Amino acid sequence: MRRAVLEPGLALYARRGLVSVTMDANGFSYGATDRGGCFLDTLRSRYVEALRSRASWIAASFGELETSEITRYVSTELDRWGGQFAEYGGLGRTP
Repeated sequence: MRRAVLEPGLALYARRGLVSVTMDANGFSYGATDRGGCFLDTLRSRYVEALRSRASWIAASFGELETSEITRYVSTELDRWGGQFAEYGGLGRTP
């Protein structure tokens, strides 16, 4: 997702207390607050359920890794992923 689209949404959620923002040597990190978790629990749609499934997979797959390990993984896989994104016509579409 492009930064120009993502940043205003994250800023809005942060202003509403749904997202926490922290900054360290690696940059900005975002996380759901307790209030944000309650908000997400109210959402019901196929899209949200698919998003929850993907978020669970990401947490299980990468949650214990250091930022540098995730960066290294993404860097090695980026070429392959780029081809997959092109195959599905870009962001916003799922297979």
